[in-house]
Amino acid sequence: MFNGLKTRYYLKDSALFNFWRLFSWMAKEQEGEDDFFFLNNLSTHFDQSICDVFFNLKGLMDGSKIKFTAIYFNKKSFHEKGGLESNYIWEIEKAKDQKFLNSINNIFKNKIGIEDLDQLYYAFLFCDYKFDFNLILESMNFSISQKHVPEIRKFLETYLEKFIRDELLVSTSNFYKFEKQKELFANLLKGYVDFGHRFLMEHDPNEKIGYFLFIHTLLAFEQLGYLEIDDLYCIHWGDPYNMDGKSYKAKVCLTKESLKLLELNGKDIEKREDEGATLNNNILFFQKKEFNFKDSPNQCDLLNTLFKDINKEWYYDEIQEDWDPVNFEESLKENNYWRKFYGSADEINKKIAIETGKKEFLIKNTKKIRINPKYL
Repeated sequence: MFNGLKTRYYLKDSALFNFWRLFSWMAKEQEGEDDFFFLNNLSTHFDQSICDVFFNLKGLMDGSKIKFTAIYFNKKSFHEKGGLESNYIWEIEKAKDQKFLNSINNIFKNKIGIEDLDQLYYAFLFCDYKFDFNLILESMNFSISQKHVPEIRKFLETYLEKFIRDELLVSTSNFYKFEKQKELFANLLKGYVDFGHRFLMEHDPNEKIGYFLFIHTLLAFEQLGYLEIDDLYCIHWGDPYNMDGKSYKAKVCLTKESLKLLELNGKDIEKREDEGATLNNNILFFQKKEFNFKDSPNQCDLLNTLFKDINKEWYYDEIQEDWDPVNFEESLKENNYWRKFYGSADEINKKIAIETGKKEFLIKNTKKIRINPKYL
């Protein structure tokens, strides 16, 4: 466990993501108000349990002398997830662990103190209980005072400065020299510049790129002034938990410093932003604006199909086959199957016209549809 601001060791990328999400939630989302957050909202969702997030968060708080201002156990949520108090209490009574029994009773009665969390933490690390700690923690809401935002910012800045200066340790050797990380990240950025200065980049940790620390280097690039982070998430705030969250997603804006680093011409990028439409991770970038269709699945799917071949006139049966290659022939027997494409195109055109003044982004008739060539 690291010691707050004094840590000299590399954190996992996932732990640094947890801390950035906490800082972001406190500094931006709540606009100065103390409010509850869920550990789910801090998690990477692909290589962490909620207990891992709690473990990391407690390490940050213990090292930085930060305390929870309130803890609330949502019993309704606990029951909806299949939790039964009796199963937990029976297991603890069987082990004759009176301290933990008192703490778990306090949790279920919503009379939670810091000492109860300490007991939960200890039991998670050292006791061989068969029940699900994650289920308890997933049903808890936590609050931290806004006055601690500067302390969390200081921790992040200090830690990233050590990363940039190669002052962190891994075992007896250091695999993560910043210059190498910088090179890997710069190459990743170059794959996105066709989308302009502002884009949504994605990194799947399962795609091994040497010893690549994506979160570390992303945050370091912002600290060095190479880019600005508009958002960083696996699953966006408020999105359903079952949505795709198997990779890191970062909405970033490049600065002049990054263009120098990447040896790119800013005017060429501005020209591409002015003239061309691009689709990146389900977000349409057009006329220096972005259009997110994630809440409109048909519109989103239609754009994904059309951008597979931007110069193609897509007949509706081809779109149907792209959407449902197994059952598309059966779908074609429905006389009005094509109307979902036609209607989705209308809605896309309306959204774009309202924001940009550009009409007929998609050109269509009752047989086919395509992206307007003058917007490519």
